[in-house]
Amino acid sequence: MGPTSRICCAAFTDGLAQAFLIGESFIGNDLSALVLGDNIFYGHDFYHLLGNAMVRTEGATVFAYHVQDPERYGVAEFDSSGKVLSLEKSPNSRNPTML
Repeated sequence: MGPTSRICCAAFTDGLAQAFLIGESFIGNDLSALVLGDNIFYGHDFYHLLGNAMVRTEGATVFAYHVQDPERYGVAEFDSSGKVLSLEKSPNSRNPTML
């Protein structure tokens, strides 16, 4: 069976981890993905990338792409092998290793 989606709105914002707390009963012990904003509809090759991530048996996949104004978004910092070092919301400075 393919992926299932469910949309839920939070009464207030309390960070990304809150999404998993809200969805805890729905997720159970299943694999899950957290997709932010319009990436569901407009993310570059998102459907293909999500399919590749679904075959993972452990770990996580972070989807990211370059934007002209990263201070308006959450960004991920990667090391030279592609491993995520940090996630930061609306950074004040630009770092070339962040997407």
